[in-house]
Amino acid sequence: NYDHSDRALSTLRQQVSDPSIDWLMVIDIACRNGLTPPLFLAMERKALVQELPADLQQYLAMIHGVNQQRNGIIREEARRAIAALTEDGLRPVLMKGALTLFDRELDRGLCMMTDIDMLLPEQEMEKACSILSSMGYFLFGQQRHCDHAHAWTFHRSGSLVTIDLHRHVGPQRDILATDIARDNAVPSADDKSIWGLCPTHSALLQVMTFAIFERSYRLRQIPLRCLHDLALLCHRRQDEIDWSAITHAAEAHHFALAADAFLHMARRLFDVPVPSDLGQTARGYWHLQQSLLHQSFPAAQRTVRAWNYLAWPLDRFRMHYRYGCGTRGLGLHLARVHHAAAVLRRRLGW
Repeated sequence: NYDHSDRALSTLRQQVSDPSIDWLMVIDIACRNGLTPPLFLAMERKALVQELPADLQQYLAMIHGVNQQRNGIIREEARRAIAALTEDGLRPVLMKGALTLFDRELDRGLCMMTDIDMLLPEQEMEKACSILSSMGYFLFGQQRHCDHAHAWTFHRSGSLVTIDLHRHVGPQRDILATDIARDNAVPSADDKSIWGLCPTHSALLQVMTFAIFERSYRLRQIPLRCLHDLALLCHRRQDEIDWSAITHAAEAHHFALAADAFLHMARRLFDVPVPSDLGQTARGYWHLQQSLLHQSFPAAQRTVRAWNYLAWPLDRFRMHYRYGCGTRGLGLHLARVHHAAAVLRRRLGW
C-alpha cells in the first residue's frame, strides 16, 4: 500500500501485531505472486519489520538480499544482450519487469524476474536470433516457424532467466502495434542506449495482460503481481500516462469491462492514482466483490476454472491473433469451429 498517512500506519501496525495472523498463508500468497521482496520493502519502509516474528524477519530479509544479487546478475546479462543487438544496428525495447533493472530509483531487489522481455520488429527477428545464437543462446521449441507465436524464447546454459524476443506486444497486433510501441519508446534514466516502453504503453500492457493475455479476468482472480506493477509505475510516472488513450483502446477493442475491473482493483487495493471516473465504476466494484466472494468458495472456483479450461483455447482474442477473424461476428464463430475441429483431429490422431 502506498498510503503513508499516520492513520494508515497506525492501522497497519495493529494488524501486523495481531497474533491471529496466519503468516504462513501471507507468505504463501506473496511467494505465489512473486511479491515477497516488495512485501519486505513495504514493511521496511513503514518501519514495521520489527513487529514481525523473528524468523519471518530473517526469511524476508534473506529473500530480498538474494534477489538483489540475482537481479544484479540478470541486469548484466540483459546489458550484454542489448549491447550485442545494438552493435548490429538493432534497437530492442525492454518491456515488463526488465525495465526495472535499469531504473536507479528502484531497489535492485524489488522485482522477481523469470525472463527478459524485448520487443523487435518482425523483420529483425531472424537477425536477432543469429546474434543471440552466436552468444551461446538456443531457441526453445519450434517458435521460429510458428506463425501464431508472438515471442521467441532463448536460453543459455548457466543463465538465471530466459530472453523472450517479442515480435508483437503480447498475442495481439491491433491494440498496440509493434511500430507504434517502438516509436514511442523512451530511453532508460540509467543508460540512454537502453530503451523501454513509454509509461502509457507500459500501463496499457498491464491492462491487456489482465483483460486479454491471461485468465485472471475470466477466473475472477485478483492479479496481485499485475496490480503491484501498475502501482509501481503510476506512483512514479503518473503524469506521463495518457489514460484517455488506454480507455479508448479498451473501448475500441471491446475489453472495457475487464479494464474497468482491473483499474477499480488497482485503486481500491493498491491506492493507484487512476482517474476517478475510471477507478470507481459500478461494474468494477461488482467484479471485485465477485472476486472476493470466489476466494471464500473453493467449489465455485473449481467450477469456473473447469469451464475456462474448455473455453480459453477459443477465446476471441486468441482466435483473432491466430486467424485474423475479428473479435466479433460470423468470422469469429467460423474460426472457432475450424480451430475446435483441428484440435479434435489432432487429439484423435486423424
